[in-house]
Amino acid sequence: MFLKYIEEEKLKFGKDIEAFDPRIGLLRGGPYSSSISDGEREFKIINCGIIGTKVSKTNIISLIDRISHGLKANDKTYGNLGFPGLGIQSPLQFSIRFSDEWYSSFNDNEIDQILEASDNNLKKNILFQLIEEKIINLKYTDPPPDIIFIPVERDIIKAFQHDNIESNNIVFANRNKPRTVSASEGDINFHSILKIIGMKHNIVTQLIKSKTLKLKMNEDVVTTAWNLIVGLYYKAKRIPWKFTEFEDQVCYVGISFYRDFSEKEVKMGTSMAQVFLSSGDSYILKGDSFKIDKQEDNRSPNLDRRNAKNIIDKVLKFYKKLKKIYPLRLVIYKTSNFTDSEIEGIYDNIADIKNIDMISINENPKIRLYRQDQYPVMRGTTLITEDHKEAILYTIGFIPSLNTYPGHQIPKPIKIRQFTSNTDMITICREILKLTRLDWNDIKFCHKMPVTLSFPKKVSKVLVEKRAADINIQPHYRFYM
Repeated sequence: MFLKYIEEEKLKFGKDIEAFDPRIGLLRGGPYSSSISDGEREFKIINCGIIGTKVSKTNIISLIDRISHGLKANDKTYGNLGFPGLGIQSPLQFSIRFSDEWYSSFNDNEIDQILEASDNNLKKNILFQLIEEKIINLKYTDPPPDIIFIPVERDIIKAFQHDNIESNNIVFANRNKPRTVSASEGDINFHSILKIIGMKHNIVTQLIKSKTLKLKMNEDVVTTAWNLIVGLYYKAKRIPWKFTEFEDQVCYVGISFYRDFSEKEVKMGTSMAQVFLSSGDSYILKGDSFKIDKQEDNRSPNLDRRNAKNIIDKVLKFYKKLKKIYPLRLVIYKTSNFTDSEIEGIYDNIADIKNIDMISINENPKIRLYRQDQYPVMRGTTLITEDHKEAILYTIGFIPSLNTYPGHQIPKPIKIRQFTSNTDMITICREILKLTRLDWNDIKFCHKMPVTLSFPKKVSKVLVEKRAADINIQPHYRFYM
């Protein structure tokens, strides 16, 4: 085995600015582009609707107004970087606009109708019916809003709270316990069902909790503002940043699975592919359902040759529809090992692509590395086997460009295993490091897992809902955020 340090690469922003820290890049150059289609920078106005009570409407508008005026860094803010605000004078070059025509109220009678329903299933069905009606009404305004804010009303939270459990989340069932899912008519999570209703009507939604409205939470208010605004910018079909070097005509694919509660037999699983392109776009494609082997019930299942071919063919057809050509290279990630049947099925793809990398990533390997220093192992530290088939990679750790470790626990590496020999392991690890920095749901420097595997984990919580089987799911990731 040999040790290798892979240096951090800079992100690219507007005005051709490059920076390690996304906040610095946005402050100096603004977002990478205000238009995905042509790459030109121009001032963007994001039209936002609201579905909620009058109090919630006032609180949301006040929150955005406070953020728009900028926020100074405080003692909890890392790097002494504040939030620059929004508007024409802001380097972010966009603003958020509300209008009464994009507001649909929850009145007292409707709240009472939900609260007075005889059981929880009736309560939630009334709740979602009302929300869907209001989404439809806003959809047909001219123009419709780009994003609809839906606050989690306190009265609604109380209506679905379990005894002795205080939470701002509304959960109807435990997806690991099929009986509870059956008892709730297949509904599991409030957030996920809102996403399904939104994508059913081609509307992007932003769920917002009461603690966010008051900017009261564990992390500092500046970081909260950054997280919210970066996420909204991406949801509005924009790219906040991208990498200076990302090989074109390469398709990065994450394959994952989720239990399918829409089927009568709960032992059914469904495959899913998360497709990430060099442009920064991220898409979700649903694969075939299959019966989960009893021996695989508590771990990630595997596909037979036919299902493996089918999901990759679906990816390639989707790529060609977008790009007009097939990719020159495929990089496929899983959290489980690739079987011979999967490898054969993937190579038997419709485009006859042979330049394919099949990579499994274990999030919790037993091996650890240590430094004789006050800081932990550096992000990018890699331990590679002599045959280049396996590696231990620190995707989180001490970050030299920030001169700190932005974490609270001892960082753990990931284990990478390569099932093909088409690309050297250092390149594979370098690409994974890049893919850990492209989650636009927050302003973090990096995440532990690449987006090709972290995104599907989040998306599966939406697709596992029984209601998802009744709609044509939207492919773009912004509908799931």
